Amino acid sequence: MMIFPIYSDIYKTVDNVRNFLAQNTEVSFYAQKIAEGEDFATQFLFDNGKGYSPHFATAAAVMLRAVGVPTRYVEGYRIPETLIAAAEGNEDIKTLTLTDGEHHAWVEIFDKNYGWIPVEVTTGYYNGSFALLFEQAKQEAEKLNENEPETQEKDEPVTSDPLG
Repeated sequence: MMIFPIYSDIYKTVDNVRNFLAQNTEVSFYAQKIAEGEDFATQFLFDNGKGYSPHFATAAAVMLRAVGVPTRYVEGYRIPETLIAAAEGNEDIKTLTLTDGEHHAWVEIFDKNYGWIPVEVTTGYYNGSFALLFEQAKQEAEKLNENEPETQEKDEPVTSDPLG
């Protein structure tokens, strides 16, 4: 069973993983607790399907690594653009206060031409600077690939199951 198409182009594979997650899971801050001895990613992907950014990032990291895409899991804070906009140009604001509500997880993929590129995989959060960085790197990679000699007719998906 193949759960998502895998391409030699890492950007297509990332898009397919993101699409798989968007179609088969949902964002919920009331995700079930992982049962002791259960695998976090497996329970999210195949049993429950509900979670928040650490669930999405963990699942994406496992899926991408399984098909050979160098990936790392990252946690930090996602600063809302509204908070940034309110602070810009206001000399009275010296610091921004972040809460647990801004805690977020994502993955980074490694591209030999650009280094580590942040990738947003949580459904509904794919916008802003992460999306811009990913799309710019993707476009640059497409330009580089146009100049390389073709090694096959076209980029066909691999038909093996990365998790099977």
